[in-house]
Amino acid sequence: MQPIKTTNAMNPAPAKGIESFPTPVIDDVVISEVVNAWKGDYQPLEYGVLWKDVSHAPNQGSFPEHKLVYQQPTSEDGQWVKRIWVNDRVNQDSYNYAIKYSAGSQEHPIYIRTYIVPREGYAPLPDGTPDPLFPTAVLVDEEVTRNEGELDSKYITVTRVYETLPGPAVPTRRYNERGDLETVIVQTVPPNTPPTADGLLVTQSQVEQVETGKGVKTTATVTDHALLQIKEKKEGLLGETITTDDIVDPSTNPDALSQTVVASTVEQYTATKARKRTTTASGPTSLSQKSKDGKLLGDTTATESIVAPSTNPDAVSSTILASEVKQVDSGKAIKRNVVLNSTPTLSGGQTGEGLLGTKTTTESIVAAGTAPDGVSLTVISSQVEPIDSVRSRKATIESSGPTSLQATSLVDSAVGQVPATVSQSIVTPSTTPAGGKFVLQDQISSIDEAKARRETVTVSSYPNLTTYDLDEQLNVVVINERTVIDHNTPYVAPPLVLTSNDRPIDQWKTLRITSRMANLPPTRTEYKTQQFTFPAILDNVIPNSLNLGFGRVPINDTESSFETGINQYASVQPVLRPALSIPTQIKIVTTFYSSQPTPDAIFQITTQNVSFNGSLISFNFGDVILNALTVGPFVASQYDMRYSGLSESVSFPASIPNRTTYNSLIGTEVVTFSDVEYYRAGIWFKRTGYVVLR
Repeated sequence: MQPIKTTNAMNPAPAKGIESFPTPVIDDVVISEVVNAWKGDYQPLEYGVLWKDVSHAPNQGSFPEHKLVYQQPTSEDGQWVKRIWVNDRVNQDSYNYAIKYSAGSQEHPIYIRTYIVPREGYAPLPDGTPDPLFPTAVLVDEEVTRNEGELDSKYITVTRVYETLPGPAVPTRRYNERGDLETVIVQTVPPNTPPTADGLLVTQSQVEQVETGKGVKTTATVTDHALLQIKEKKEGLLGETITTDDIVDPSTNPDALSQTVVASTVEQYTATKARKRTTTASGPTSLSQKSKDGKLLGDTTATESIVAPSTNPDAVSSTILASEVKQVDSGKAIKRNVVLNSTPTLSGGQTGEGLLGTKTTTESIVAAGTAPDGVSLTVISSQVEPIDSVRSRKATIESSGPTSLQATSLVDSAVGQVPATVSQSIVTPSTTPAGGKFVLQDQISSIDEAKARRETVTVSSYPNLTTYDLDEQLNVVVINERTVIDHNTPYVAPPLVLTSNDRPIDQWKTLRITSRMANLPPTRTEYKTQQFTFPAILDNVIPNSLNLGFGRVPINDTESSFETGINQYASVQPVLRPALSIPTQIKIVTTFYSSQPTPDAIFQITTQNVSFNGSLISFNFGDVILNALTVGPFVASQYDMRYSGLSESVSFPASIPNRTTYNSLIGTEVVTFSDVEYYRAGIWFKRTGYVVLR
């Protein structure tokens, strides 16, 4: 038999609410009650539901403004549920603060207040809001956190920090980078507080806004500024120096420059401070340098010294090359003297290309006013250049040669590039250039008043340049020749010359350009078709009779009896090939000659006009080729009433050629024309036309 499981006693007891007071304010009441969860109508409640809106046991008190913030089963079997009801806390400012002191100063308290407020409707206060009980402190920070306990469902924890501003001035001391002892004062200040005004003894002044509600003001000051020194040794005049560095008022003037004060500056770097730097020198005030470089004025001693700005330079002399005083500032100048120790004579040689390429140069120091050497065939140049008022530099260049040069080169000529001898020589300016057939150039160019450069280009001979062209019209090779001849050489025309021109090159030579045919052009045969008329050919004439009119006609052979009837007259019928005017092929043969040729004989045709108008017969056969011809006789009948007994006949001579000869030539070529014309350059041509007779 299993024992009956029991539930532990509830605390608080079911149906009995327990009141508790979490704050010093008696109106802040927390109600804890236990309800039965195994009843059929139990449902969990929404957080924030009001006490008055939920039914409770009859013996519970009335808390109409309390709201539910927590519910949790309190028994292992979950049959009992604990509920916690609270109201919004009131008058929290009277007790909810803690106090700490800024930098330990009791005159500058900081109040830290903690509030339990509803999550809904919360809004932070503006920075700078005065504390509700201590108005000298203002809000500088506010933080919201969750409630980790039974109030977390509806309430949050708000922490507000109220600080007394400005806070205490907390001093510290330190040495800055210059070694000055600084007093640094740090103070918490309200926002937008300006920093301390800058001053000569103020080294730092700033306000850093660390939060929106407050800032940190930092001010550093010194009682005075240390005087710093920089010691330096370097080369040159016044190379040993001491530079002092001081912080001064911006209105401070720099120190005046002198023979010992090298530089002094006042550099303002803030509105209230400036950095003054003054450099003074302890020496050296004089330096010297000796030099030997082998040149004319190379053995010297140079001396530099510090002098007053009003000092004058030394006058140049035979030993003093130069003296200058250069003011470096308002308090000092540098005097520099260069003293000449010795003056050597320099000589050098040079071997170069061209005429007079081997040279010797001599340089020396001479007295001012010395004249240069005169130029000659060996002296190329001489120059005296003033150095100063007492001395000059004399430089003379002389040449030992060569005075003539010769080379072989291809040069341009009237017949193209030819091998030539190019000669150069040094001559007197009065030399006259020479010319000739084989001299292409002889030029004399003055170098100076004592000498000239002569350049001569000569050839031993000229090539005959020959080119060949094809005359496409004549189908013949044309030979073109270019020859250099003596000026005024008589012209003798070679055979078959087309053109020949003489072009003077100069007064000694001429370029002759000749174009000639290699041979006569070949005979050329051409054909063309044109209208041609071949003559009519009369082979024979056949007589006929023709009856015309009425008259007495014999009625018997003896013509002894006549009767009236038609008269009989004669007519002729030609056997004739008519003239032919047809397109005919003409052969044209062109032949070239080196002298005037004789024209070919022309085939002559002389036709005869065969026509007659008589009483008994009448005809007209036109111009024809014929043999000798007689037509007739024709005799009229004695009984003809008009032409009784009349006899008519007519004869025609043969044409040239006659019909028999012409017919024998049909089908052969005959000459129709033959022309002889002059072409050019002693060349003639004959053009002969042929036609095949028809």
